Amino acid sequence: MSTETPGNRRSRSRRRRVRAFLVAFASVLGLLVVVGVVAGSAGALQGPRVTDAQFDPDAAVSDSGSRLILTTNQSLQTVDASQVTISPLVDFTVATSGRQLGIRFSLPLYDDTTYTVTVTGVTGTG
Repeated sequence: MSTETPGNRRSRSRRRRVRAFLVAFASVLGLLVVVGVVAGSAGALQGPRVTDAQFDPDAAVSDSGSRLILTTNQSLQTVDASQVTISPLVDFTVATSGRQLGIRFSLPLYDDTTYTVTVTGVTGTG
């Protein structure tokens, strides 16, 4: 014959359910924190990525001094002209300001020509 009263069994069962809920809640919360930290770290460790490019091709073939402005997702350290390659070759200057990299072409570009701009070794300030 059992010496336990129904109230004791009921309160122990309730405590077990509350404890199981708290353990499950803490586990899910801990998992979400870990995933958030990993995702945040992965995003911070990536280098800058281009998010926008501004360029007026009509002005570039008719006037000297036209600019290509690349906007990135991070503030940039100063970019040197040696880090920029343009094919086919053309004279240019480079300016860095915050999240923007400006490339100014010294002479008008050729019409009906595809230019490739490559920027290497760019690092964010953070």
